[in-house]
Amino acid sequence: MKVKLISADAEIVLNDLPAIIGRSRTADVCVEDGGMGEFECIIEQDDGRLSVADITGGLGTFVNGDRITRAALMRGDRLGVGRSNFTVQYEL
Repeated sequence: MKVKLISADAEIVLNDLPAIIGRSRTADVCVEDGGMGEFECIIEQDDGRLSVADITGGLGTFVNGDRITRAALMRGDRLGVGRSNFTVQYEL
C-alpha cells in the first residue's frame, strides 16, 4: 500500500508500515512540530485497511477533527498530529 500524508507545505510518502510519526529523529517520520511528542502516533496496515493509534496522548491525534486513541483512516481523511494537519491519500 502506498500512503501519502499531504499538508500545505509537504508531501510525506510512507513506504513502509507500520510508521511512527513524531518529532524525534529516530521516528519513522520526523516532523519538526513543537506541539508533537517525540513519538506521537503510529500508522498501521492490516488486511488492506489503514489505521492510526495515538501513542503519547500529548496534544493528541485527531481524525477529521475528533480526538482518537485508535481509528480507521480512509482516503481523504484529515489527520491532525500535534499542530500539524495532513490529508490522507493511499492506493491499495
